[in-house]
Amino acid sequence: MDYDVAIIGGGIHGVGVAQAAAVRGYKTILIEQYDDLAQGDVFALK
Repeated sequence: MDYDVAIIGGGIHGVGVAQAAAVRGYKTILIEQYDDLAQGDVFALK
């Protein structure tokens, strides 16, 4: 598989960068260690 952009980490910034790249037409892969994406800020508030 070939990708134009590879993002490691599905935090709020990783998800945002992946979305921005995909919208611009780049073939994008987002790799995250855990099941939840962009959830770090929610846990920080608890």
